[in-house]
Amino acid sequence: MDKDCLGCRIVSGSGLIGAAAYIAHQSKKSVNKWGRLFMQISSFGFASVGAARLLNIYPFNVTHKNLQLEKKQEGS
Repeated sequence: MDKDCLGCRIVSGSGLIGAAAYIAHQSKKSVNKWGRLFMQISSFGFASVGAARLLNIYPFNVTHKNLQLEKKQEGS
């Protein structure tokens, strides 16, 4: 399979963004400032990966065949 279907990208991207929203919401309840900071950073990371997945940007747009073609072109 060369590319992921749109449905797969929507489900996985939305799931990651949902996890980010949940972590951000839970971070507001944290009393410990370092715990809150860690959860906010984690939330941002999840949201970033989810957005990249939805938009099909790097690293999700790289397929095994693309990597093989790049290696062949470098060798030529």
